[in-house]
Amino acid sequence: MLPRQAIAAFLLYIATEISPTSSFQSPRAPGPGRATIVVRAAGGRKGGVPGSRRGKVNKPKRGRGSVGADTSPPSPVPPPRDGMWYFGCRHTYEDTLVAEMCQTVPQLEPKDCANVAPGLVCVRSGALSSFSSSSSFSSVAAEDELLGATDFTYALQVVPHVSAVKGASINDLAKGAVSALERDHATKLEALLLAPRGALALHALVPDMFKASANPDLKSRCEGVSSAVRSLLRERFRAARPRVRQQQQPSGKQPCTDVADANSSTDGTSPEESSSDQWVLQLLLTTKNELAVSLSKSKGVTGALADGETEGFKPIHLGTWPDLRPAGLSTDTTVDAYMPSSAYRKLAEALALMGWDLPSSLDAPSNDPSPPDHCRGSDQAHAGIKTCVDLGASPGGWTALLRRFGWRVTAVDRSVLDPALWVGGEPANLKDFVRRHSVNGFPPAPPPPQTAPATLGATKAGGGGGGGIEAPLVDNHDDPAAAPLLTFVRGDAFAWEPPQGVDLMVSDVASYPERVAELLERWCGGGEGGQGLAREIVVTCKFQGGEGPDWAALEAAKVVATKHGYSVRSKHFFSNKNECTLMARKNRLHIS
Repeated sequence: MLPRQAIAAFLLYIATEISPTSSFQSPRAPGPGRATIVVRAAGGRKGGVPGSRRGKVNKPKRGRGSVGADTSPPSPVPPPRDGMWYFGCRHTYEDTLVAEMCQTVPQLEPKDCANVAPGLVCVRSGALSSFSSSSSFSSVAAEDELLGATDFTYALQVVPHVSAVKGASINDLAKGAVSALERDHATKLEALLLAPRGALALHALVPDMFKASANPDLKSRCEGVSSAVRSLLRERFRAARPRVRQQQQPSGKQPCTDVADANSSTDGTSPEESSSDQWVLQLLLTTKNELAVSLSKSKGVTGALADGETEGFKPIHLGTWPDLRPAGLSTDTTVDAYMPSSAYRKLAEALALMGWDLPSSLDAPSNDPSPPDHCRGSDQAHAGIKTCVDLGASPGGWTALLRRFGWRVTAVDRSVLDPALWVGGEPANLKDFVRRHSVNGFPPAPPPPQTAPATLGATKAGGGGGGGIEAPLVDNHDDPAAAPLLTFVRGDAFAWEPPQGVDLMVSDVASYPERVAELLERWCGGGEGGQGLAREIVVTCKFQGGEGPDWAALEAAKVVATKHGYSVRSKHFFSNKNECTLMARKNRLHIS
């Protein structure tokens, strides 16, 4: 038998000399499906480090309050160069993003891209010019054309066409940023002069933010630069000034509202103008004295009109690009101390991108929340959500999140829901549910749900069959005729259909990717007159093993949704793994 020291030396040789490495992969950020083997040095207990295991697989550590946050020490980031583009993504998926960009952009090659930090990929100046008919990106129209084509599935944020700035102090960096704007973005600054108050968002970014670090390095310094830049800009640009807020009524009961959401404005700007004229100034501090400055107009992302749709149809927005959230990340996807599963974070990110933010108060939950800001306006009328269907709901993470919004949910699965969603055989009240799970994080398990008597509103299974309703139970509601707050259906998620259309359908079913198109065909093309069974849809497309994304299946699903008159968008969110999330929203008739 070979000595342990010889075996360890042989494994060390294999790990350092034979294993291939990618030129676009950070040594601290292995690609999807790749594991780094840690070779332990000889010595210690049983020939290794005391208390350690041989062949241990390194996995991304989770930071407090973040999913899968990378807690590895920072490394130097290459300095920015004029004309560079930066793209943020889920760290460990940088290679997948580069492959998608090279597959999508004509003449773009892997050598034009580099992974400069975990979750941050840069593209050299001019490499994306084949995507635009103009060689200059200083104009708004030229950059809009290019930005619309760079909404990659694996990109969470874009920092386009940066200007490099150097400065020894915060004030030097701020003055250099304003000078760079005047030098490289003069045309866009002229358009910014016409934007209303509050239309300019400033994002203070550092590389650690793109891996969702709990304590990003250089964050406080970058925030100081951002504050100084805003002070310099607000003298000339009203868009850099805060929106005027209406005064409270004498009674003090009416909350303040932003001018953009009111019927009139004190600066002469209509609500439609202020909601559609959004700008974002991104300040990426790569090192202590080096800054990348990017100014762009944030446009609503819409899908193409299907064949046969007339000019009367106008696509509904599915978020914005660049994302109006810094680094394209949700600020907090943690809802409660306990949830039936952590998968709810994926849905939280998708709903946040679509404009549905979590209610700020549990004392007044609403079953008819206000429409998202980007859906307001005369041609973007969009009603609130009341009814939802969760396909493949067990154990109930997505269902619990939907209930957190105050929406009525029908959960469909062959397996029962987590007992935590029920109290004494009835659906947990919204406030009680959240507060129950905030006590030490682990509440006592309630008894399993019992089948409800018919007097509580039990009905037969809906159109597609696939099982009967087991526990359609109602909460203590003032209206006895109200629909159940939570209904569980034991059945096949791919076969069951609701008896009538719903506002939102979500699905996290584990299935082959090609079945997503089948599911969308049923839900987008079903219902009365083929108008669809749901107005809004969020579906996870799961890929097989370590094969990476199935682009053919993803494109087929998009084609199905577009064919039936839905705007559709796909994203690989921070909480996604070897999967992508598809979001679809029914296009609305233009209201003149």
